[in-house]
Amino acid sequence: LLLFLFTTFKLSAQKTNIIIKLTEANKQPIIGATVKLINRSDSTKVLYNTADTAGVVKFSVLPTQYIIRASSIGFKTLEKG
Repeated sequence: LLLFLFTTFKLSAQKTNIIIKLTEANKQPIIGATVKLINRSDSTKVLYNTADTAGVVKFSVLPTQYIIRASSIGFKTLEKG
C-alpha cells in the first residue's frame, strides 16, 4: 500500500484540500480503501473517506496536523503523521 499525499494550503483559517492517492507497488489504484484522518491535537475529531476507482481520497479540512491511516483488505494498514 503506497500513499501519495498532495495538499494545498492557504495562509488563513480557511479549509485546506488534502488529496491522497493509494496505489500498489505496480502503480495500480487501491479501489475502496478506507482512509481515516485523525486530528493530532484532538483525536476525537476523525474523518473517514473511501478511495474512488482511481485510488484517490479527498478531504477538505481546517489546516492543522493530522494522522492519516489507510487500510484495505489484503494489505497492511499504513499510518503516516
